[in-house]
Amino acid sequence: MSLSDKIKKLLKNEKYQNCFVIGIFLLLVVGISYGEFYLYTKFKCPSCISDKAIPLFSFQTIILMKFFLIENSLIASLLMSIALVKNKKLKTALKILRFVVLFIIPVQFVAMYFTGEYIKLQPILQIRYIGFVINPVSIGIFLSTLALIFLIGVAIDFLSKRYCQGKFLKIIGILFALNIILVYFTMNNTSAINFKKYYSVNFYPPVREFLKLGYLTFEKENFYKVKKLSPEEKKLAEEYGFFIHYGKTYPLIKNFVYASPFPFPKIKNPSKTNVIVFFVESLSAGMVNPYNREYENLTPNINDFAQNSMVVFNYYNHTYPTIPGLQGQMASYYPPFNWYDWDLTSDDIKVNKLLSIVNVLDKKGYKTVYLTHSSEKDTFLKPQILALGFDKTYFAEDKIYDRYRPEKDFPEYCGADDQTVFKVVKDLAKKLRKETPFFLAVSTIETHSGYKPKENARKYPENPDNPVLTQVHNLDYSFGIFWQWFKNSDLKDNTIVILTADHAHNPTIPFNETFKDAVSHTTFDKICLIIHDPVHKLPKKFRVNTTSLDLVPSLIHLLGFNNFPNPWLGLSFFGDRQVFDKSLGLHNTFTLMKLENGEMTVFDETETPEKTMLLNIIHFTQGIYIENRLWNNNVNIKLENDKKKLLNLKLRKFTLPQ
Repeated sequence: MSLSDKIKKLLKNEKYQNCFVIGIFLLLVVGISYGEFYLYTKFKCPSCISDKAIPLFSFQTIILMKFFLIENSLIASLLMSIALVKNKKLKTALKILRFVVLFIIPVQFVAMYFTGEYIKLQPILQIRYIGFVINPVSIGIFLSTLALIFLIGVAIDFLSKRYCQGKFLKIIGILFALNIILVYFTMNNTSAINFKKYYSVNFYPPVREFLKLGYLTFEKENFYKVKKLSPEEKKLAEEYGFFIHYGKTYPLIKNFVYASPFPFPKIKNPSKTNVIVFFVESLSAGMVNPYNREYENLTPNINDFAQNSMVVFNYYNHTYPTIPGLQGQMASYYPPFNWYDWDLTSDDIKVNKLLSIVNVLDKKGYKTVYLTHSSEKDTFLKPQILALGFDKTYFAEDKIYDRYRPEKDFPEYCGADDQTVFKVVKDLAKKLRKETPFFLAVSTIETHSGYKPKENARKYPENPDNPVLTQVHNLDYSFGIFWQWFKNSDLKDNTIVILTADHAHNPTIPFNETFKDAVSHTTFDKICLIIHDPVHKLPKKFRVNTTSLDLVPSLIHLLGFNNFPNPWLGLSFFGDRQVFDKSLGLHNTFTLMKLENGEMTVFDETETPEKTMLLNIIHFTQGIYIENRLWNNNVNIKLENDKKKLLNLKLRKFTLPQ
């Protein structure tokens, strides 16, 4: 008897037939789950594979991919059910559902390939950004993944009709039982927990994340309702340096900006000190030579700037992307809305009262100016920036750019290139020096993930074909246009210049592969902060262990202004933050970062009691803003002596035995 005859004989036996069908289903579920898990890991955390942190054939792999197995078991069960339905109308409806579910998977992996994340609202809501993700590579990924998914769907359909009539519930039950066993034995596995702690990566399947995106779209406002914090949450908030006065109309207003004396001496006493801050697009610290020497002379101008300045280490972004990054830094809070929230609400979000550094400097007699590469129409930028209170805001449409404007104008979704922006900064600084003191904030674009450098971009000579290195080297050249002029200008003796980022770089595959271990591979990372201050004798290097939430209080401390009431959640990293040595970051409502004693942990979507409490605290502060109870210039309230409380905490910490 031939082998094929033996197999046919066995399959006529119902017991063996059931085992065969269940085995085939399990192989299909495991195979597609493994494939999705591999792609997810390859696109999201390539170092996890390249340094063999994930042995691709091990129990640890099963532990990390368990949610893929669960999702695909559910999808397989759905496909089996659809195949066996007899009612034509119901079958048609279920086939449409099947198409939608299977269509989601390749769409998600196209997004993952380009951004290191599943699909977000930007490419859905802003058609002008579609060029970043629709190209031959993305189409190839989409079609090949779609074909594979549908072939497996056809296989399940065939097996269901051939072998599962009358007993598919038994097979589904076995699949679910295996998943329950899997989850039970892998839920709190120590090796998985240690892996996630080190790599800050969690592994979630594509359909689940797409459904969650829809849920967040329609339910987001519920997350920011002001809810009472529990006693445990109140205590935890204090540990992070949040001074919250429960029961008050404006519960975040405290009576001090800084409590510690400024630690570095003055060497000059100019009558007025100007401030220029460059919020460079996505400038993670590992991209520039003062923090990473892997690519020598990648940023010679920034090197020169750093040698004449203070380089700040272990300074992380506290939010992401650009709009929350700018607002969150200049007003020291966690913005609840991103630009796509404005899209979803038809530009109906209220611009509530903030206290930004711009407001403070305005009262001190400063001329305050914001210069952006962008169009005022792009990403609803104008109303969100105007909320910060600048005297003057320059967009790509304004006459200040006319001298350098190309014949076809700047691209709509990118605006002015970096070289143009820094030329305009130089022109603007010449103009503003007649109106000193001034505060000038500047945004750039060309280091954005996925941005294609222009033809005139300066390529990195050692590797001219790497577009990521071209972006960085061109930024350095552009910055040099300003810096080389500034060093010989009459502003050099009375102007503080700060080079920092709006947020960390998006962890795309080209970016991660270029900078490897010098970057975090998450949307939270150490970001560049270099401070040139001709007024104080600052050290060459300064370690802070904090986030960009602390930028504004630290700048006020640096400028030496007297204390005043404010609702800022940050503390000066020139002393006060060291009392707590803890900070938080938030991205997209639920992606939480904790920085403690210099060590970063990204919770991502892992549900833990600690994460829940920390999110409740941040959502509490965001709800206060939404209810317009963050700040009021005219309010007359009796403030608690928070400065005294902080000084007592500092005294206690530094006098206790270590």
